[in-house]
Amino acid sequence: MTKDIARGFVFTTDATSLWEEINERFGLYNGPRLYDIRRMIYSIKQGPNSIAGYYNKIKRLWDELACLKPVLNGMDGEEKVM
Repeated sequence: MTKDIARGFVFTTDATSLWEEINERFGLYNGPRLYDIRRMIYSIKQGPNSIAGYYNKIKRLWDELACLKPVLNGMDGEEKVM
């Protein structure tokens, strides 16, 4: 970990808290990125793009959104995407 990143964890009291904080900031679930992708999807316009180009742009965003959404295991063991 670089010194710049480590400075962000100065007030972490133990190893468990440190790992949880690191996971929250840099883990698979990335709230700010989810927000950005959703904002881009809601505001996307075809503009001068062809239908295929427009669809591909939207599809890339949908795919990235699907990869970033956390998967929860329900009580029945079935995976549910948030």
